[in-house]
Amino acid sequence: MAPLLLHFILRIGSHLTTSVRACAKLKSSRTRHEGHPLSVLFKPTMIRRPPTIVCYICGREYGTKSIAIHEPQCLKKWHNENNLLPKELRRPEPKKPEVRTITAKGFYDLDALNEAAWTSAQSTLVPCAVCGRTFLPDRLIVHQRSCKPKVAK
Repeated sequence: MAPLLLHFILRIGSHLTTSVRACAKLKSSRTRHEGHPLSVLFKPTMIRRPPTIVCYICGREYGTKSIAIHEPQCLKKWHNENNLLPKELRRPEPKKPEVRTITAKGFYDLDALNEAAWTSAQSTLVPCAVCGRTFLPDRLIVHQRSCKPKVAK
């Protein structure tokens, strides 16, 4: 039994020695796959996100196909919430920004369109009379319950 155990220990020891040498070789090289013939095939690539469009009402991002479904529903929801507000907090209906910037390939400039939509969504926010922070009108009511003017010392 002892020779078999000794043989097993020596066998594991040789594998460990080989593993340690392999690890040392990997650590000494700058990259893990340097010099490997298939390393050209495994270059990291940037993952492109699908294009999104910002809703001019709520300011959230939606896909180019689903924005047409979202906008009418969002506007309907906006009207329902606006009608529930006190008269002094009601806002005029947000207007869809018109951006006619077309790129050389004949597509709309999504960055310009998104910037205009984001500005439109931010303009619907109402500032607090005490602290000046901006909120959605329904959230302003909740904020005003706890917002107190600063006491001068």
